[in-house]
Amino acid sequence: MKCRLLSFVILNLFFITAYTQVTVAYTHDSVVSELIKKYITGNNAELIVDEDHKALFNNKEIVGSNQLGIFESKDTSNCNIPISEGLIILTGDCKDAGAEYLNFNEKPTPGSNMEDFKDSAFYFTYNKYCIEHNVPTMSMHDIGCLSFWIKPKIENLAFSYCFASNEYPKFVGMPYNDFFGFYLSGPFDQHGNQIIGATNYSMQNLALIPGTTTPVMINTVNHGKYIDDIDHASYPEYHIQPDDNCHKNCQMKQYTKQLSTAIVQVLPEYYYKIEIYIADINDYKVNSALFLASDMRRFDTIVIDTAICDDTDFYFGINNTKIDSSGTYSEVFKNIEGGDSLVIVNLSVKPTEYTNICWRLKQGDTLNLNGIKISKPGTYISHLKTYLGCDSTVVFNVQYGDITMEIDCLSVCIEDINKKNDINVFPNPAKNFVTIESDTYPLDVVMYNQIGQKVKQVSVNENERIYTGDLARGIYYLNIKCNNVVNNKLLILK
Repeated sequence: MKCRLLSFVILNLFFITAYTQVTVAYTHDSVVSELIKKYITGNNAELIVDEDHKALFNNKEIVGSNQLGIFESKDTSNCNIPISEGLIILTGDCKDAGAEYLNFNEKPTPGSNMEDFKDSAFYFTYNKYCIEHNVPTMSMHDIGCLSFWIKPKIENLAFSYCFASNEYPKFVGMPYNDFFGFYLSGPFDQHGNQIIGATNYSMQNLALIPGTTTPVMINTVNHGKYIDDIDHASYPEYHIQPDDNCHKNCQMKQYTKQLSTAIVQVLPEYYYKIEIYIADINDYKVNSALFLASDMRRFDTIVIDTAICDDTDFYFGINNTKIDSSGTYSEVFKNIEGGDSLVIVNLSVKPTEYTNICWRLKQGDTLNLNGIKISKPGTYISHLKTYLGCDSTVVFNVQYGDITMEIDCLSVCIEDINKKNDINVFPNPAKNFVTIESDTYPLDVVMYNQIGQKVKQVSVNENERIYTGDLARGIYYLNIKCNNVVNNKLLILK
């Protein structure tokens, strides 16, 4: 035993000294329980190790595989691996997750036996996912399984982790993307009897997308298959996609942000079993990895229900990330005392009401509309503040006529023009370009923002587009004039 512990201590001295790269060291011949005590349980749980409660990696008390390693990531900012240190489990050689070593075709040594895990919760969860999502069930290979028993000292707990894979982004949407899970069972007494009346967990997977029951995997957390195609992205807010402008510090192609498993309520001083699995699906070659943060931590959950208007941005988290769409967002706020807070924001985006009103103004008359004095034709914008919901925006379109009166906005107000100019604005909502389709050209187009400021004025001919990529997202009003006929259109930029 002393020799093994000594080899484990010496092992930590062989990290590469690069300060920004991920370094990985093997754990060959290390005692699994010693690794878990140092890198997983921390001060919030007692690791139980006896004849009936063993700490195992691939069913062995001594590490005999190059799948399990120790990692260090000195720089966790930007698009680097977001966890500073801990254990790593790979579906191949664990050093494939580092910065300088790469061998996609190498299997773990020795390879794990699928038959040893046929009756596991992991195998059941994978098959259940395939059935529910109507994808074929593939064979599992290169399974890595870390299992151990704990007695919590706290009433709720969670793990922090990062899932990384070289199957990103090519195999997004494919049925054979790699699979992993965190499983919790308990509580039990020391003899293995379940505790009646407590919240019981039976091989429950905790590796879920925050606020959902969906497991984290390549098909569920991604930016889509290609860097320039995010139409099929799934929960991209939890995914890191390095590019030429953001150089990652490891060999893994893409990975999740630091995520927390589902937070579970536990009974202190009772026994719980934890099993952490990862496997290649269908192939041996392209590896995936689990970066496990050092320290099982206590989490206090804070849930915030809030709403914003669709012309407003919401800023959340340590990095003050801008959020502008409905959804559930979460972030872990670290506490050096060991009691972190998981803040969950349920954000609703409500529409701003839009009303378009048209008037005919006799020359010399003055209108007072919602506090706006109008004495000549034009487009005038008024905001009505509300205490419930979002503000209303009223657009007054005013033209000269014989008498002063409110008119139907859909009617033609220029009496000497017999033919109505049919105007079509698309796409709407738009992003970088908008097209205006008309019977006749050229068109004189003036764009106003929501507070009535003129932001763009252009002359448009047939087959020409208006560039809008330089404008902020929101609602705009187009004053389109052709042959003295004026059309007013609403445009939304997203």
